[in-house]
Amino acid sequence: MAQSLASVESALNWWLKPKVFGESWDNIGLLVGSGKFTKDEKIITGILVCNDLKPAVVEEAIANNANLVISYHPPIFSGMKSIAYGSWKEQIIAKCLAYDISVYSPHTTLDAVGGGINDAVIQALAEFGSSDAPLNSKAIIPSPILDTPKTGLLYTSTFDNVSTLCRLLSANSYPDVAISIDTNSSKGTASVKFYSKLESSLGMSEIKKIASATEISDFSNPNEAPPLAFGAGRFVSFAKPIDFDRVVKAIKLGLQLDYVQVAFAGKSEVNTVAVCVGSGGSLLKDVAADMFITGEMSHHAILDSTFGGTSVILCNHCTSERHYLPQLASIVKLLTNIDHVIVSRQDSSPLSLSN
Repeated sequence: MAQSLASVESALNWWLKPKVFGESWDNIGLLVGSGKFTKDEKIITGILVCNDLKPAVVEEAIANNANLVISYHPPIFSGMKSIAYGSWKEQIIAKCLAYDISVYSPHTTLDAVGGGINDAVIQALAEFGSSDAPLNSKAIIPSPILDTPKTGLLYTSTFDNVSTLCRLLSANSYPDVAISIDTNSSKGTASVKFYSKLESSLGMSEIKKIASATEISDFSNPNEAPPLAFGAGRFVSFAKPIDFDRVVKAIKLGLQLDYVQVAFAGKSEVNTVAVCVGSGGSLLKDVAADMFITGEMSHHAILDSTFGGTSVILCNHCTSERHYLPQLASIVKLLTNIDHVIVSRQDSSPLSLSN
């Protein structure tokens, strides 16, 4: 299937709500359109997802006939005054325009949305919860759309059925409803959760009516979705103390990392963890927790944390984020019904270890 650029943008915005979940300083959403067509005229036939849009990634998109790139980090961020022959970012935007490749960036919306990148890090710690006491995280800075985690509506079915439901519902923005999507490629299933802080939400009522009208048996009566956080960062408390080394090992395994950097504050057991993917220093600095998990922090922020009693786990900026790309690709495929959605193989960390 192929979809117009306008339809793809609308589907992504329905899920990620850039005006709600995006930080005010960020540059997110559709950043590069088309030099040839309007949004309704341009047809998206292939999508490539990446963490950073670099020259090799643009070439990869061209080679794989992907005419939309979803780049987690925005390639246009601050003060681009020309698209000529100057910086490498100017050159990649110029090449995208030359080959009619559109660019969309989710960035902080993907950090804030329930079930997004920060929650994927929390999921790496799921073994420390139980069926009786699962890990329930909260946002460090809750989103106004859902300032307190609460139960919602849960629809689970085959991937195709959930795709059909989401594409039906995305015709309406539902400004009072927060949305979380999860897919399981190995089982061919997916789920979508809807939350609202309003006791009588017109959006939630309409969602139930539309889901029921599909006549898909799985959607006749929604299940109760467990509480889920929406907003910047995540904070979780364990039911009982966890050995420090076990937490570190779980993060390495869950994020598929060969190593992490550790600044140990002296506590051998962990009761509370705060998470912020990417560069978490400013968000985490005033949070009281036994451990911070982030991509990078400044030297002085690490010293302030450890001497304040908080250990720090650094996963590298982009590797704290890149592990989510396969799930992002799957969700994009579900939302757009475009089959040709691939994860970049040319996108990698600029840093490597040297002996």
